[in-house]
Amino acid sequence: MSEDEIHEYMDEYYGHDVVQKGLDNTMLIYGKAEYYKLTKDLDIPYIPLNTSEPNKKLYEKFKNQIPLLSEFYHSEYDCDRHLVRDIVAYIDTDPYYQTDEAYEKINECLHYIKDSSEKMKVRSMGYSRVATCTTRPMRTGEIDGVDYYFISQSEFMNMIEKGDFAEYREYETEKGMWLYGSRLGDYKYASNKVIILTPEGLKNIKKKYPYLPIVSIYLDVSNKELKRRMFVRSNGSVEDIKENKRRYKADKKDFKHIKKYVDYVVSNECRDAYDTARICKELDEIEKRKHRKNLLWKS
Repeated sequence: MSEDEIHEYMDEYYGHDVVQKGLDNTMLIYGKAEYYKLTKDLDIPYIPLNTSEPNKKLYEKFKNQIPLLSEFYHSEYDCDRHLVRDIVAYIDTDPYYQTDEAYEKINECLHYIKDSSEKMKVRSMGYSRVATCTTRPMRTGEIDGVDYYFISQSEFMNMIEKGDFAEYREYETEKGMWLYGSRLGDYKYASNKVIILTPEGLKNIKKKYPYLPIVSIYLDVSNKELKRRMFVRSNGSVEDIKENKRRYKADKKDFKHIKKYVDYVVSNECRDAYDTARICKELDEIEKRKHRKNLLWKS
């Protein structure tokens, strides 16, 4: 297609400026491409690795507009800090990215990177999260069937009527009624699986299935850290702020006596996902050894 045809097809969805920038970048890449054939000698260019730390002044300049920058900036991993270095340096030189919309998109991308990285670390330990069902909208970076099964309210209600759920819960949020539930099948082959439950859900499961060797672990954080994480996950809109306040109050009430019902409490204040998963795995192994001993003793 010609440049005019591309604008005709895409401007309606992305805007003229965004489409034009995409075209300019495409031509920039095209101009740098060289003719290549398989019989040509392989020549891999060497790119010197930049190991410098982020510019602190630039980080301070953009950290409030892009909340997730702080998590990457203070990360123990070099690649996370180097990513912050490159992001703030580039934003500072290009006014195109110095807008609220651009800041929000960058924060969404960082959330996706962080979430994917943490999931890979946890999977490397032999665990996987069970995808439960919800009627809430899918968030940036989430995948249907991996993070949750995102279904309609009518589908959820039909599953309740058929008795598909082991437990479920409804929430009246600022964005409407949201339903969450775990299916009976989620617990049938749940070895080395992680299921996220509310306190009420945990009590229901233990009551319904007392024979299941479930290890319940509560990840504890301070009120200050909880509020910070809620802020980082939000996009700063009035609706999100109201929803965070509602959820904070609801969680304080729901989790008030949670430490009485779980097997272990693990502080998650200053740990990353991998470190937390490692501790939880050790506790899980302890409980499995206890369970095997009980079976041998009973037999």
